[in-house]
Amino acid sequence: GVQTCALPISHFTIPISVTNIHSFAFMHTGLENISIPDNVRAIGAGAFMRCKALTSVQFSTNIEHIKKYAFIECMKLTRVVFPPSNVYMHIHYGAFKGCEQLHTVDFLGKFATVDAFSFAYCNSLAVVSFPDDHANFKHLHKNTFVGCTSLCNIQQIPLYIIYRMLINNE
Repeated sequence: GVQTCALPISHFTIPISVTNIHSFAFMHTGLENISIPDNVRAIGAGAFMRCKALTSVQFSTNIEHIKKYAFIECMKLTRVVFPPSNVYMHIHYGAFKGCEQLHTVDFLGKFATVDAFSFAYCNSLAVVSFPDDHANFKHLHKNTFVGCTSLCNIQQIPLYIIYRMLINNE
């Protein structure tokens, strides 16, 4: 996997042989964009924590885990698109917490769980869209979007997600 990098890099190509991006691998770097190759199955805790120049992330279709705080406080990230996929993803606690310029999140893939505070305090978050097929989205924690003061347009939120939020969260 990719080990911790202390260099102020702005561009990096993750080798296709990498299957796991280790915890804190790119923390505090100057990365501006990153493309996650299809071989990557997991993004470790804090892997891109506080990459303040990061504006875009291209996720692969095979990611199963985005661990806690993986993208916390990536201040310039404006849109997150999870592409259609064949595997179920788990977005862990606080993964995108505090991404202040994040405006849009598109859940197009399959999701086992989106944990509490995954997108908390993303103050610019205004648009969230979900997949049409309810088999592709199993659990959304009721506190996923806590503190998102601009959230006014949740598109295509199926009733099954609301129902699961109400009965599965305590």
